[in-house]
Amino acid sequence: MASELYKISPAGLKYLETPELWKIIESDGELAPHAKAIVQQRFMNINIYTVPSAKAFRKLTDHSPDPITDIIRYDRVKTLKSLVGAGLNLQHYSRSGWKLLGLALASKAERISRYIIDASLPVDLCGRIGAINDCEDGTFISLAATWDVSIFAHLWDRIRHLPSQQRRLSDDAMYALCRFCDARLAEFLLADGVDLAAFVHGVSGETAWHAAAECATDLEFLGWIAVQSPGTINDKAVDGMTPLMRAAAFNHFPEIAVFLLSRGADPAVVNDAGDTAASLAGRLIYSQMKVIIVGGGIAGLAAAIGLRRAGHKVQIFERSSFLREVGAAIHVQPNASRILLHWGFDPRRARLVTGLRTMVIPGTSLTSKVGVDCSHFGETYGAPWYLAHRVDLHSELRRLATTPDAPGVPVEIILRSDVVGFDAENGLVTLSNGSVHRADLVVAADGVHTTAIHQVIGHATPAVSTGSAAFRFLIPTEDIRQDPETAQFLEDGLMRIYVAEGVRRLIWYSCADNTVENFVGIHMDNRGDGQKEDWDLSADVNDVLAQYHDFHPTLLRIIKKATSVKRWPLLYRDPIPTWTRGRLVLIGDAAHPMLPRTSIAHDPLKELTSTDQGQGGAQAIEDGGALGELFARMPDHPTADEIRDRLALFEKVRINRASVIQVFSNAGQDQGWKVRERARQYMPEGAKIPSSPPEFMEHNFRCDVLGESRRMLGLYLEGSDV
Repeated sequence: MASELYKISPAGLKYLETPELWKIIESDGELAPHAKAIVQQRFMNINIYTVPSAKAFRKLTDHSPDPITDIIRYDRVKTLKSLVGAGLNLQHYSRSGWKLLGLALASKAERISRYIIDASLPVDLCGRIGAINDCEDGTFISLAATWDVSIFAHLWDRIRHLPSQQRRLSDDAMYALCRFCDARLAEFLLADGVDLAAFVHGVSGETAWHAAAECATDLEFLGWIAVQSPGTINDKAVDGMTPLMRAAAFNHFPEIAVFLLSRGADPAVVNDAGDTAASLAGRLIYSQMKVIIVGGGIAGLAAAIGLRRAGHKVQIFERSSFLREVGAAIHVQPNASRILLHWGFDPRRARLVTGLRTMVIPGTSLTSKVGVDCSHFGETYGAPWYLAHRVDLHSELRRLATTPDAPGVPVEIILRSDVVGFDAENGLVTLSNGSVHRADLVVAADGVHTTAIHQVIGHATPAVSTGSAAFRFLIPTEDIRQDPETAQFLEDGLMRIYVAEGVRRLIWYSCADNTVENFVGIHMDNRGDGQKEDWDLSADVNDVLAQYHDFHPTLLRIIKKATSVKRWPLLYRDPIPTWTRGRLVLIGDAAHPMLPRTSIAHDPLKELTSTDQGQGGAQAIEDGGALGELFARMPDHPTADEIRDRLALFEKVRINRASVIQVFSNAGQDQGWKVRERARQYMPEGAKIPSSPPEFMEHNFRCDVLGESRRMLGLYLEGSDV
């Protein structure tokens, strides 16, 4: 047994599952301190279903940063009550920037939130009640406001009496009110005597008008503000901006500026920089570019959202009739989910599943298991690892692109528009019907077969067969749950990788709010259709069973439940030297196609976080985020040279990072040292090339592409060399 071998060495303990580590902790043997340290480092992976005894729990909780997060996340109020009754000191368990109540509210654990509030715990456990949490989701008060008035009132009634917190509580409550535009909250606060004129949030002296002008979307709600606080509409905040200036400068919702004018806002007020609301609005209008994006998949929609938020007018030309993303499921890793959450992406609406851990398991025996805890990603990297159905992810991206209730002008999506030609220097695209369209910027996001690449590097990049293919199929979760022989295999947030000799892998994880199970079967495939690179090649479930004939009978029983199977030949392309020319830029698979996660790694331990970390979609989202940041603050009537300058910044931010991940997505086709040598040319001089799972996580997940893009743009606008 692999687990027996690992017990010989303290270093090998990290590959054990939590229940095995519990046994070692309870044993009080020489390995117990090492096992305890490993579990403590995992922060949030205490599985409440596998805690064997109160004794082991007490042993672990001496110095553990956060051993009850799962209890909160899964709203196990009975378990929490029993621990409190046993004398567990909850004040020991808090995460930086969160505290216990904030975690409960953010996890939407309603019963535990009410229990914490009713037990009079928030004074000690929430620290500064109004502290902004580290996930940019607002305040504790605003988190409560996202639920319903009853939770909000439940918290408000129990902490508003604190004299030192009264002003801050009022601030947070009013910010929540402006942000969520909830008339029920408005009525509740008004009845409670909240002073709107005294509202301050973030900037001293800022009134409710300023927050409403910046983040409210409902004119009826603004009317409510007008009735309650009529005398503050022309007040300046400490930055010299009036509410009307703020509405004009952000240009999120032009109708808000019109509404403010109708209520007495003065467009002639001058700020410290000599600007008026009219000059700010005019400047924004003149700096608005026309952008054409070719392709309405994940990359195209991400770019549309980013560029829309930068104030530009965006059109998407999509060749299909339905704008329906193909494929099955996809990883949304922390470096991408951080961007999505910043944009206002709603994980619940998109039915995302939070990934909690990964296991590598022998497919034939299901015996020894090697696991990696991923539940700490939200804390460690600032955003969770999500598992998504592509259609759900695509639908929420499309909503963000086209909704009127978001920053900028809604994106226009034109279906059944097949782009057959590009003119990079002049910013032209030609459709199959012969019509020609011009833009200041053209973004090619139409996938690996884009013809735009000829304009950029003069030729297409050849596809190299890996000799492998992937089966893809979905099975309703309920079909597995209703079968007593297979139901025990279901576990929320778990990604399993069943391995066999060669490249054979069966990857399984949940998506669509845990209602659908996604399967990817990697296998050798040398068919003649390998160069087609088509997601939609049909296969038969018997083909899958033949490839995995020696797998455990229960796995075969699960596979037989599939009703539709697709086969995807896996091809590889080398990175290209440039993504831009003139007014044209390649993004997503058009620029950096990648193989799927765990397609080719041969070492089961490395397979846990193998190479690219499922970064294909994440890198496309990073492309969109970078474009949005780097094309902000455009000058009036930007010239072709100014467009080229911004695209040069885009390449500096993106091309090396995406290329090194693209190289590592092919790890396994050559010996490891060859892959590392190819990757070296894209790494900063002197930087260590990642070679272990933790190093790949740091390299892939830690990167803040939005922050780096803002930094680069700032240097460029200052006239510094970049």
